[in-house]
Amino acid sequence: IFFGGSDSYPQTIWATRTASDASDDYENMTEGADDDDALIYVLPGQNQIQWLLPHSYLMIGTLGGAGRIGDPDEPIAPASSPQYKQQVGFGSAGIQAILAGDTILYIQNGGKKVREFIYTLERDRFVTPDMT
Repeated sequence: IFFGGSDSYPQTIWATRTASDASDDYENMTEGADDDDALIYVLPGQNQIQWLLPHSYLMIGTLGGAGRIGDPDEPIAPASSPQYKQQVGFGSAGIQAILAGDTILYIQNGGKKVREFIYTLERDRFVTPDMT
């Protein structure tokens, strides 16, 4: 379970410990190096997290842009040393993004535009065309 962007830690993402057959210890937030340990990750910069959305990556909307953590072929885990990669500079409002088919839709910071957050093969990256 991933959550992030608290009032006290606006750039922090927490991931709970992975449950095993022996225990459903989701409340254990003890960090470690093993793949099933909890993970705490602080985004670079000063942009507060506005939303998280699981997709082929963990997609993240911040006040100053949108980006991703992870790799479709590798789970996000302490041993994989996840890194945030900002994809676009259009920030997000504090409204949860939604998944519509394979497309992510979010409200741009300021609340006046709807942006599509989608991967384009031509550019080999995510883009955010205005859908308003």
